[in-house]
Amino acid sequence: YDILEDDNGNIYGKINLDSRDKGAVLRKIINENDIRESEVIAVGDEEIDIEMFEIAKTSIAVNTNNSNVIEKATYHVKEENLLEILEYIGDRDE
Repeated sequence: YDILEDDNGNIYGKINLDSRDKGAVLRKIINENDIRESEVIAVGDEEIDIEMFEIAKTSIAVNTNNSNVIEKATYHVKEENLLEILEYIGDRDE
C-alpha cells in the first residue's frame, strides 16, 4: 500500500491487495501510520468490505443490492458515477 498526500495536505491511501481480509489490512495501515479511526472512510460493495465498515468512522456502500452490505454501511450510494460519494466525504461546509 501507499500512503499519499495531495497538494492541500490531505492524506489518502492507495491499496493494491489480493486479500479477502480487508479489515486486517486497514487495521495495519491505521496502526503503522498513526491514523485515527475517526479519520477513515471505507467504500465497498461486497460482504468482504464489511470488516472495513466496522473499523471506519464512515462507510459507503456503492452500487450494491446486498442487504448485509447496505445495512452495515453509514451511507448507500447507487450511482454509476462514483463522484456522487463526494457528498458524504469530508467537511460539508467546504
